[in-house]
Order: sequence, then C-alpha cells, then structure tokens
Amino acid sequence: MRKILIFTILFFSCDKDPISGLERGWMYNDEEEKEEKEVFIITLISPNGGEEWDLGSSHTISWTSNSQENVHIKLSSSSINILIASNITNDGSHIWVIPNNLIPGTDYRLQISLVSNNNISDYSNSNFSILAVQPSIL
Repeated sequence: MRKILIFTILFFSCDKDPISGLERGWMYNDEEEKEEKEVFIITLISPNGGEEWDLGSSHTISWTSNSQENVHIKLSSSSINILIASNITNDGSHIWVIPNNLIPGTDYRLQISLVSNNNISDYSNSNFSILAVQPSIL
C-alpha cells in the first residue's frame, strides 16, 4: 500500500509523466492549450473634452481602432443618451452635424463602441459643450 501512495504522489507532483516520460503528458490543463485571442481596442480622439461646439455646426468625430468591425457612436449627458451613428464603417472618422433640437449644455460626452461588443468602447475623457448659436447683431 505504501508503494502505491508514493507512486501517486510522484505521478502528480512531477513535471514529467513518470510512466511515459513525456513532459506533462495528458495532464495538460485545457486553459493552457487555448489559443490567444486578439484583443481589440478602440480609442476616441475627438471630442475628448473641453471642446465647445455650436448647434447646427458640423464636426469630425475621430478615433483609432485595431478592429475592422463597424461601430456605434452614442451621445450622452445628464439629460440624454442617444445613438447618433449606428453600424458605421470603422474608418477612424465620422462627420456629425449637431442637430438644432439638442439642448445646449456643458456635460456632453461621446462613446464609440464595436457593434458586436459594447464593452469594447471608449468615452470622451472629459465633458464637452454644445452651445446655442448667438444671433449676430448687424
């Protein structure tokens, strides 16, 4: 009985299988054999905080990404959370014409995310402002 116990202890404590001599043999952990999956990253470049954009004006939203998958762009503030571009080409830029019906504010942020995985996303680092257009006096 003692020999079996010693053998069992050696068998599971060795880096090599004591019977076949193969390194770790059939004792591989399935997790070690899984292939590494590519990690996708997306980074919002602009607006990234501090910008002041007027209602009705057009601006380029820009980002970088190592994925070719299409993206969504969302606008949020303390009062809204809306999708401003859905399933668009992930080419690093999108021209956005700011709708005149948005409420002016100083707490806007954008989020850009991959269509298939909303967790792969980035937000404006700080708030940006959407301002009401001041009428010009002639």
